[in-house]
Amino acid sequence: MTGLHSYRIGIILAVIAGIMAISAISCRSGDKQQIESYNSYNLGVKAVKANNLDLAGNYFKKAVILNPDFTEARLNLANIDFLKGNLDKARDEYTKLLEEKQYDPRLLFNLGWIYLKQENYETAAELFRKSRRVDPSFTDSDYGLAMLAHAQNEDALTKFHLQNYIANSADGRWSKKANEVLNSLASDEGIIEETEISTTETTDSQPVEIPEITPAEIVQPVKETPVEEKKPDIIKTPDKEVKKKTVAPKPKKTTSQLLNEGNASLKKGEYSTAENRLKQALRQDKKSIEAAKSLAKLYYAKGSNSLEEKYIKEYVRLSGGDEKDGFEIAGAYENIGDLYKAIDYYRNYLTNNPFGSNAAKAKEKLTELDSEISD
Repeated sequence: MTGLHSYRIGIILAVIAGIMAISAISCRSGDKQQIESYNSYNLGVKAVKANNLDLAGNYFKKAVILNPDFTEARLNLANIDFLKGNLDKARDEYTKLLEEKQYDPRLLFNLGWIYLKQENYETAAELFRKSRRVDPSFTDSDYGLAMLAHAQNEDALTKFHLQNYIANSADGRWSKKANEVLNSLASDEGIIEETEISTTETTDSQPVEIPEITPAEIVQPVKETPVEEKKPDIIKTPDKEVKKKTVAPKPKKTTSQLLNEGNASLKKGEYSTAENRLKQALRQDKKSIEAAKSLAKLYYAKGSNSLEEKYIKEYVRLSGGDEKDGFEIAGAYENIGDLYKAIDYYRNYLTNNPFGSNAAKAKEKLTELDSEISD
């Protein structure tokens, strides 16, 4: 029996060793594949700079095949289609990324620009405005709104958005064109080019010039970082026992640190990280008004209406308000930038409480928000 027992132990240990070896190989293989995807991505960026769009597209496609979750590579692959005049194909990929909740202001702007070129002005306007709501510092939104107004011969609105863009982006990539359009309005000369608002795809044999109609800039290369080869954990055997090193636990982050990290990730569009940090903050401090507000803002950006509403009510409740009061709910939606839902709640409040204590304020808010959205 003793010999049989030892024999079985030997087999078990051999199986464990085999599993460990396969796991280690798999880990190294995955790391190598990720590095290869980054290398392909970087080569794609270099090809764009050399104006070789076909080659760039091949490299970005390879990066996506190696790493299907590589969002930047997918975005740039769509950008290549845009630059080559394949607007429908680019639009489909941008839309797919949006459906996956990749709310990057560049992505929203690029998709808006396609709809502008195809003269779907209403959709273009909403996308340009959303790109600004997602990131108020993204000044290209003003340029997109300016060119949208210009395409519809709305000179006053064109001037307004161009002046905003130039004031905030004196050295922006659209500054030269923005100044040309602004000067043309003063002299009543048309400046917008046929290629920039055409309803048909570009048929030129050469790619469209990048400074003229490029979508948001091609993303800079990802830094290549060497991957350390992971050694398998040591398993205790009857013959030998190796002690593992003890690692001191990491200090627990404060609620303030979690909020700062979550809000920073939210601003960058890194929604998974933002969600993780903000939920940790709220679990750690169940009375954190800021955490509830930021989570509502996060789910608004992601387009998750039910979760947005959940944290809006939490935000109102923690702020000392009544989550069943339509006026207070409207104000909370306004605070996170969801103006359309704010308007709906203000209107519902007035319908149900035409002589309520906040009726006059609700009317003022409706006038103010209607004006802001129509700008």
